[in-house]
Amino acid sequence: MVRNLFCGVLAAVAVAAPAQAATVVFSDDFDDNDVSDWTFATNHSVAGIDTGGILGPYINAPPGGSSLTARASRTLTLAAGDYTLSLDAFAVLCQGCVISYDVLFNGTLLTRTAGTNNFEARTFDLGALAAGDYTITLGMHTTNATSGHFLAKFDNVVLTAENLVTSDSVPEPGAWALMILGFGGAGAALRRRGAALA
Repeated sequence: MVRNLFCGVLAAVAVAAPAQAATVVFSDDFDDNDVSDWTFATNHSVAGIDTGGILGPYINAPPGGSSLTARASRTLTLAAGDYTLSLDAFAVLCQGCVISYDVLFNGTLLTRTAGTNNFEARTFDLGALAAGDYTITLGMHTTNATSGHFLAKFDNVVLTAENLVTSDSVPEPGAWALMILGFGGAGAALRRRGAALA
């Protein structure tokens, strides 16, 4: 009887536990035109970040060059969990060269995609991450710059997580109620069993 009651309580707790929805841990739509919290890096002498509702790393030529980059990075402190990065990305078309947008996570290149003059919605499964600091880097790469404004654009950057592991997790009130009911039921069954044996 006690075993059946205990199994029933465990089943009720398992059924009542809600599936954890994805949690937005970081987002930036750049609508405030403030990119001061992003760190800029380039290997070209004339470069910067365009704003206007976007994050737009660019270089200007002349002077020209090959394999030129302009990148903006943001470091975040993350809890352990399963992460997904989504964003809109755009790179301009170029005659005589290839302009691409780059997406990197913690220094690993997730994509280098040649420009199409259209925003593309992109999603990257980052997998299970341990707790720690991680860096999102968004940038522009060009194969051969001679003259012009070489640009990539990013918008609606969102980092979501599932199965977050935090040290300050507190059960929801419903979970507390089920646990108390379970312990109370188990205690009552044990008390009845003890009275029946006496």
